[in-house]
Amino acid sequence: MLDDPYSAGDQLAKAMPPARIEREVISTLVGLGSHFDAASRGEIELCLSLGAEPAHISFGNTVKRPSDIAFAHNVGIELFAADAEEELEKIAENAPGAEVYIRVIVENSQADWPLSRKFGCRPAMVPALFARAIELGLAPLGLSFHVGSQTRQAAMWAPTLDVFADIWA
Repeated sequence: MLDDPYSAGDQLAKAMPPARIEREVISTLVGLGSHFDAASRGEIELCLSLGAEPAHISFGNTVKRPSDIAFAHNVGIELFAADAEEELEKIAENAPGAEVYIRVIVENSQADWPLSRKFGCRPAMVPALFARAIELGLAPLGLSFHVGSQTRQAAMWAPTLDVFADIWA
């Protein structure tokens, strides 16, 4: 039992009053010319407010509201993620001519927190989604994936990269 009346979490909060540390980190990254993959309108607004160029921001969430797609497009963001035909259609309607990348499911992740079922399409769907993007007037640029959080060994990436090499070929 702690002698201090505050729990460990309360002690940390007391020692670090509400500071917007992420703003400082993002500002530093902007200054270094970094690019950002935003998951929400709020993240896009934060990056832009700290000086990020719209060309350095992609909208990586694969489930976006049409109004958020239109907002992103209107502020100059041209790169969007998709993992389904419906998402491509929303992007084409609200960000005509945009560039897109297709997010693919990563199977058998060895991460502590795998995201294999959260977002992404099956590898076999990629050619059809690229073709549909072109039909809709979008420009397919590539692929993305997320192996999960707390991936502790670089070797864990090898099987995923092998799958992506096959898809790309």
